[in-house]
Amino acid sequence: KQWYQRRVRAAHAMKSNQWEGFDKSNTSGAMKRDQWENSDRKSKLSRRDGPENMYYGCPEKRIRYSPPPSNRRIYFTSDNSSAQKQWSPTDMRKQIKLDPPRSCSSPKSDSEDEPNVCATPVYSYPESVPDSGKDSDSDCDSVSDDFPFRILEGHQYPKSKVPFIDTHCHLDYMYVRDKHYTSFSAFIKKRDFPANFSGAITCFCDPPSLQDEEYYNEVLSEAGVWGAFGLHPHNAPFFDNKILTMLIIANKHPKCVAWGEMGLDYTNQTTDEQKMVQKEVFAAQLKAALKLNKPVIIHGRDAQEDTFDLLKQYLPESHKIHLHCYNGTSEFAARIMEHFPNLFIGITGIVTYTSSTQLRGVVEDVPFDRILIETDAPFMRPYSKTYVDPQYPRSSTPGMGLFIAQRIADVKKVSIDDVLIQIRENVNTMYGI
Repeated sequence: KQWYQRRVRAAHAMKSNQWEGFDKSNTSGAMKRDQWENSDRKSKLSRRDGPENMYYGCPEKRIRYSPPPSNRRIYFTSDNSSAQKQWSPTDMRKQIKLDPPRSCSSPKSDSEDEPNVCATPVYSYPESVPDSGKDSDSDCDSVSDDFPFRILEGHQYPKSKVPFIDTHCHLDYMYVRDKHYTSFSAFIKKRDFPANFSGAITCFCDPPSLQDEEYYNEVLSEAGVWGAFGLHPHNAPFFDNKILTMLIIANKHPKCVAWGEMGLDYTNQTTDEQKMVQKEVFAAQLKAALKLNKPVIIHGRDAQEDTFDLLKQYLPESHKIHLHCYNGTSEFAARIMEHFPNLFIGITGIVTYTSSTQLRGVVEDVPFDRILIETDAPFMRPYSKTYVDPQYPRSSTPGMGLFIAQRIADVKKVSIDDVLIQIRENVNTMYGI
């Protein structure tokens, strides 16, 4: 809980451009204080998206401020005012149809505060409310036409007994978002992970988490948790020698398996000055990772060619590379895999969205032994008609990697057990775990 309070204070400091080492005159990657005060983004922050859910870095990009449209009544109430009310189970029961549980005589009334927990309820999305197809909490541009879920019943994962590891998530962001103060094992029970979940690689990629050595040592001390440390491109303006020193120290941790995530991100109207800063920070991290002989986790959003050029410039062809959250074409995937024989393509929950036909084509074309499964939790929740969690309707967990494996199995026309066995071998090849 003390760590959580420190993170909230750090979020306030970064929102006010008071983070140590931050150059207020440098506008590449962060808004000036007066721009923030005069912008409408500050007024649009809902109570749910307070400082505890702030992602440390560029306020323009890393704060989840987007209010959902008024027709998203399954999670939020809406009225004539501009303020967004906080979601609550009572509001949800008033706005969706709650069928009587099968093992109970009758459900509780809408006026009661506590949900009916004596049996698994069946939630039905009202036909009169069309789905906008937009997911404002996603960390990518791809959205699901099927979100929010329409007919849902309980927590049902695809059936498999093959152990699997989530190769990319952010436990620190999940803990802050869910106000979780205890261990990862307690979090697994809290969020109902599948029985065959065997571990996760958590990425620390913002300055506060890199500085809090006591915290990440505690997280990595648990069984089934490995770490990766890097500076996300959104945080590139904060890079200096002090950050680089912290990264080198963190990457020498015995349970650190890779340097990352790092790379380039050209979304959100990135200026030429911002791109130059990101390239310089990316190059510095690549050189440091090579000296430590660390595998790298690469973030290359809307910057594939520049990312490829820098990788070829600073890394040997035999270096191990995890291309995180791939959403490009099959042609580019074939080209970069041919140059780097130890490069793996990371497939996230985007592949489960009905609109992601291109990514499913990539899964079909990429060799089975070059694919990794990653949830990027708490972002990019996979779509599934068999899983519902009204208390956490938007955030994903490392356990939801099973839904990604199931969609890959559907595309490859094999069983989910075959997918998980091959992916487990790929994880061992890439990370040695």
